[in-house]
Amino acid sequence: MACGKLLLKPETSRAYWDGIDVGLTFGEYKIVHLLVSSIGSFVTYRAAYDRLHYEGFIAGAGEDGFRANIRSAIKRIRNTFRACDSDFDEIENSSGVGYRWRKPSL
Repeated sequence: MACGKLLLKPETSRAYWDGIDVGLTFGEYKIVHLLVSSIGSFVTYRAAYDRLHYEGFIAGAGEDGFRANIRSAIKRIRNTFRACDSDFDEIENSSGVGYRWRKPSL
């Protein structure tokens, strides 16, 4: 699965940015795969959390504890990509809605 500089290899759960293995954890890979599979559309915090664990999983503080967990996961993912490319900005956020992977420019 290719999207701009990103290449995802589902058979090995590896992500490559401009030819460099990014080194995502399995959970981080699952979130990136979900975002890229939904390119251009926002993925809700809950949907990302369900992909990370399983549907209905609850952890964290209160009913919305999953939001903090997903924000932390996205922060780690962004930092991991930025270690390969300091200009990385492919993950957008809509506060209270979720995240999306930018469509590659043509």
